[in-house]
Amino acid sequence: MHTINTRIILFSVIGVVVLIFLLILSGVIPGLKSNNPKTEGPSGTINMWVIQDRQSAYEAAIKKFTDVYPGIRVSFKTFPNETTYRNALLEGFATNQGPDIFLVDNASVLRDANKIEPLPKQKMSLLQLQNFFPRVVERDFVSKDGRIFGIPLSIDTLVMIYNKDIFDTEQIAEIPKTWEEFNAIVPKITKIEGGTRITRAGAAIGGSEKNIERASDLLQLIMMQSGVSMMKASPFSASFSPSGEDALRFYVGFSNAKNSVYTWNSIMPSAIDSFAEGKTAILFDYASSLDTIRNKNQWIHAGIAPVPYPAQTKCQNEYECRTAYARYYGYTVSKQSELKSVAWDLVLFMTTQSDTAGDYMTKTKKPPALRFLIGQTSQDPELGVQAAQALIAKSWQQPDRDAVSSLFSEAIDLVISGKKDVSSALRQTQDGVNQLIKEKGL
Repeated sequence: MHTINTRIILFSVIGVVVLIFLLILSGVIPGLKSNNPKTEGPSGTINMWVIQDRQSAYEAAIKKFTDVYPGIRVSFKTFPNETTYRNALLEGFATNQGPDIFLVDNASVLRDANKIEPLPKQKMSLLQLQNFFPRVVERDFVSKDGRIFGIPLSIDTLVMIYNKDIFDTEQIAEIPKTWEEFNAIVPKITKIEGGTRITRAGAAIGGSEKNIERASDLLQLIMMQSGVSMMKASPFSASFSPSGEDALRFYVGFSNAKNSVYTWNSIMPSAIDSFAEGKTAILFDYASSLDTIRNKNQWIHAGIAPVPYPAQTKCQNEYECRTAYARYYGYTVSKQSELKSVAWDLVLFMTTQSDTAGDYMTKTKKPPALRFLIGQTSQDPELGVQAAQALIAKSWQQPDRDAVSSLFSEAIDLVISGKKDVSSALRQTQDGVNQLIKEKGL
């Protein structure tokens, strides 16, 4: 009798469990059936657009990201140059077919701010950004109200590239650290025939962008080293005088045949070509130009050194003196993205973690942005110089980098040709920048 009762109870319990299970599946029991299927997080595709980089440079970051977000696929597109990239970006945003993650020029954040979804504050504080990156990142990508508009993986700075063979032949034992030391060695390594014909330039400096590819950046660097603020905050406008006049006068002095430092003129070939041919001893450019130089001349012995700076006595402090010029990109998220929060997580995976950022640095040979990695590269003969300069780098917000560069290049030509004096040429440049600001509505 006891056994029969036990079986009845057992079958009853099983029947009740089965009934409840069927009622749950059918939704008869309220609240137990969800209208949405259970998922393991967000799903979809994040489109990322970059310039020149291969997808393999991001593999470590993407893997860590997709381990956390298995429902997200990362689609990658690279462009051969900035012009092609910029045109595609403008078309993409106009048709709502743009990327979720894209690159923004460090000097053009104001121009592109209306396309950017700022980083949610709960994902990274301003203090964390300051601890992760050099000061230039905060200056370039953080708004006055503390919103973060982009985060870099790499910070490129203008460097001094020199021909080791020429330096050794002319017994130049020490690389010039200051502009005063630079002025002292230029006459020693410059070769001139007939009073004006330059057969070997000591340095590609003093001319416009017609034959010096980074003439505008170099002039802006010298201006900032001279204490020029470049922009006023209120009202937002260009401000280049009076110290800017001294900087422009110093720069064009290298193209004046009457000066002891005469080393360049308007009939010289391209600065990069001339350096690659061994006809120019010093070139101011970004380290990425070394690939171009070595492709032109695989036998050249080129070294990299920090850009010179004014003597300490002329600066308010050492940081102001030893300014480097920064030109780089930050990764940011589009306002049009349907996966904004998750896209920012991918940016953080790429930029703030030393293992993934380090993998990118190793594969691309680009100077790092993370302070931790900057410290790790101090002994590298090429990356070390660039990385260290990131700590003293500066830039300024421009309404249109290409247009601004053209204005500075024109100013150089106007002074060299004698069509305008230094003051008038720089004032024309300042007025031109302010007109661009007005046109862009900044």
